[in-house]
Formats: sequence, C-alpha cells, structure tokens
Amino acid sequence: MIDLLNEFSKLTDSTLAASENGDWDAAENLQSKRELLMKQILKQKLPEDPIQSQQIADISSHIQAVDHKLSILANCRKDELLSEIKQTNKSKKMNQAYNQ
Repeated sequence: MIDLLNEFSKLTDSTLAASENGDWDAAENLQSKRELLMKQILKQKLPEDPIQSQQIADISSHIQAVDHKLSILANCRKDELLSEIKQTNKSKKMNQAYNQ
C-alpha cells in the first residue's frame, strides 16, 4: 500500500506542476491516472503495523496539502474560463447588434 501511495503522491506532485505551468491537458491526463490508482489503493487493507500506519498518515498529509493547492488552481482556472466565455458572449452580442 505504501508503494501505491508513494506513486499516487508523485502523480499528485506532477499534476500540481502541470497546473502551475498552465498545462491543463497534462494535468487532466495525470488526474485520470490518479483516479485509477486511487481505486487500487482503496482495495488495499490498512496495515496493522504502527510504523507503516504512520508512513501512510505522512504521505496522506502531503497529498492533502497538494490537493488543496490543486483545488485553488482549478478554481482560478474555472474563473478565468468563465470570464473568457462571458467576454466572448458579449462580443457576439455586440457584433449581432452592429450587423442588424
């Protein structure tokens, strides 16, 4: 399970890097990979060993922190796209009014 979580953490970090660089296609592709990997992780049994449990908690905390950053970036991107759509719609209305 720890290996899967480490892989998930690396995918999460890569998703953040792609998002920060504005490469939203790559971020979406990485997110799909994360979803598939999470399905595998959820099928795993939690270890009873306290050391392994602590490792899982540490990795999970890192993932949650990066996911929070991803959420903020995604919301900013959504706002940018909505603004672009509004501007495009406004331009279309102005063109239609001008052409009538």
